[in-house]
Amino acid sequence: MFHYYGRKKKSTIIDVLKSKVITTQIFKRDDKDYQLSIERLKIGRDRVNNLEAQKILKRMIRYKGREINNSVDVQDYMIAKFAMPYDYIKHYLPSTMHQIKDWYDDVNEHFQVYHRTLAIDRYVQHPNATLDTLKKLIDWHPSFKPSNVSVEKAALQGHIEIIQYLDTNYPLHLPLHIPLHLDQHHIYSLNTFHNAAKSGCLELVKFIWSSPRFDQQGAKSHLAIYGAIENEHLQVVEWLYKHAPSTQHAADQWSFSGMELACQNDHLDVIQSLDKHKSTISAGAIYTLCA
Repeated sequence: MFHYYGRKKKSTIIDVLKSKVITTQIFKRDDKDYQLSIERLKIGRDRVNNLEAQKILKRMIRYKGREINNSVDVQDYMIAKFAMPYDYIKHYLPSTMHQIKDWYDDVNEHFQVYHRTLAIDRYVQHPNATLDTLKKLIDWHPSFKPSNVSVEKAALQGHIEIIQYLDTNYPLHLPLHIPLHLDQHHIYSLNTFHNAAKSGCLELVKFIWSSPRFDQQGAKSHLAIYGAIENEHLQVVEWLYKHAPSTQHAADQWSFSGMELACQNDHLDVIQSLDKHKSTISAGAIYTLCA
């Protein structure tokens, strides 16, 4: 007996957008909306067996594009939490601000500016952020200015292209060093430098260190070299020993030696490099290897 099942229907973008994962994780339409719809229909969750009632329920919890556009949550989740590509999120972003008609609209505009800036600021910090999408988001919201935290966390992700772009276009808005140096325009914080070393992006470490707006003399901290050691970034460790002696000296003065940290994480290449540079072999390092 021959059975003909026909061709399987191809999925469309509509089918994708109807996916529960997309609906709940991206658009954040969760069980609260579902429960609210059930209450409106005055039927219990266990009694949703009627097909017509199910169709009504699905229509009530489904959002159209123009409704999504007005949601601050969607902008926040698409841009900040998931760092989705601009070619996708552009369909859900409002093209312009609401027109200002009275004092209430003025407050509303400030609210929009704040949330758009915050979303892009958080996008910069995301591990999946790209320079291309960032540029398009800034075109969408030209009044964006990066915060101290966003640049520091972008360094932790090794986003050298993004940081170079921000350095060129927003030199006065990058993180300040310490109040004492405000008049000397030292704008790259130690945290940014530490995070760059921790990320393992050697080019970013070099870029920040060589910047005229970074205080090399004030970079007397062990955290940069320890971050590179802990994450087994051998090239960064070698470069810091050669070009940033102040960080190496600070590390040698710290009670918890870099050698001990390398031994603790079983990083043989780093251990050999530290030994070559005459790093202190503490009792703690030997104990860690023997444990």
